[in-house]
Amino acid sequence: MSKEKKYAVIVVVIGIVVILLVYYLAMRNLSQPISGQPILSSNNKSEKAEKPDNSNDKIPTQSLAGVTDNKPEYPITSSQIASIPQSQSSPLPKETEQEKLLYAKSVSVLNPVKLGEDNDYIRYEINFGIVRNVINGKTIDSPRTTNYQESCEIAIKDLEELIRQYQSSTYIQHYQETIALLKQMLQEDKEFPYLFSPKGGAVFYKERGSHPEVSPDEKVKTYIHYLRKECLLDKVQGSFKMCFDQPSDDGIIYLPDTSTISFGRRIVQMGDVAVQELINLLDDRRPITVNGEIGNIPARFYRYQDAAIDILQTMFSPEGNKINPKLPSAQRPFPVEIPAGEYFSEYLEKQPLEAKQKIINDIKIWTEECLNNPVKPEQPPK
Repeated sequence: MSKEKKYAVIVVVIGIVVILLVYYLAMRNLSQPISGQPILSSNNKSEKAEKPDNSNDKIPTQSLAGVTDNKPEYPITSSQIASIPQSQSSPLPKETEQEKLLYAKSVSVLNPVKLGEDNDYIRYEINFGIVRNVINGKTIDSPRTTNYQESCEIAIKDLEELIRQYQSSTYIQHYQETIALLKQMLQEDKEFPYLFSPKGGAVFYKERGSHPEVSPDEKVKTYIHYLRKECLLDKVQGSFKMCFDQPSDDGIIYLPDTSTISFGRRIVQMGDVAVQELINLLDDRRPITVNGEIGNIPARFYRYQDAAIDILQTMFSPEGNKINPKLPSAQRPFPVEIPAGEYFSEYLEKQPLEAKQKIINDIKIWTEECLNNPVKPEQPPK
């Protein structure tokens, strides 16, 4: 064997020995535990699997009902807030409290003004212009700081700010719906073709000035439209209901710009001409006013559909017959039993779609039956 071949063989052998030595040392190191870290077992459990399960750290649902050291989950619904006993309630997260305060500010401009009270009712009106009281024969006008349009614009601006600050809020859909409805109502005001005149209670076309009055159907549309601006309300069991009393000269209440007759009463006076328009309002969620208690989200709005229910029930009652002697009275109870202190809109919102349709259909059938009932002859005065 030549000298060059011997050197080549030696180099190859040395290289093999070095490789084997490196491999041996590497395997030896892997078999030793690293300081402070256990060797992985043969079942290949991950490091994460060795950590304790923290899934039970989440707040249990019953934590809102009793005493707990944990903070309640966010966001908290208004029903959950109401269910916490005052003495046991834990502090609300800061952002929740701020959201509630900003929301209350945004809807407070839609709150009706208290006019006065008697032995049975507290009376409110929702006009955003002049509040007119007649006391001992003297007329006292109390101006509001904002009118209806300005109030809606303020509410829209504040609700939009609320959405910007709380983009992940549970109530985003409610905020968006309220904004859309208020914007719709402001646009309706711009496009509404009829004008109500306080002198004599006449309704005219805006474009025709002194031309003859509009048709009965158009009068009804006008009275319904004006419900959003001027409406006499009684507070019964924590909720507003439309009041149909005829204001008198002994110091009670005159509504502004309506002579002495509220629009709810005018609609009843129109009789069966108004029925179809009222039926069309049964699923109309446009807000007329907000309930006096606005601390929770969402607030309780008195809506057009609630006004429709109040008017329909009054129309076919002895009270309605006194307002309009041509109206018959119902022969059976109203087909929907609305829980005491609750609005029809609240009750309907909780129902599934099929149930909603059935409820509205039952009211339509009841109304048709009422219209077909005989009118009792008017009793001569004693």
